[in-house]
Amino acid sequence: MLKLWVKGQLAYRNLVERVRSALKDPAGTTVSEYALVLALVTVAVIGVLTSLGTTLKDKITDVIGSLNGATTP
Repeated sequence: MLKLWVKGQLAYRNLVERVRSALKDPAGTTVSEYALVLALVTVAVIGVLTSLGTTLKDKITDVIGSLNGATTP
């Protein structure tokens, strides 16, 4: 159990060190900026698609309701 904990701590420290070195490097800062923009765009797209999906569902429900209420000749 102790070995697993030590491995976890070493992996955590390694990750923290990599993030710190990436943020100190100008290229790493650019990558983190792109990642932030990508995350924001992803959230916006999810919001738009959710809204569009709700609107589309309502329209399809209206069409189905109209078809069910239509009389056949």
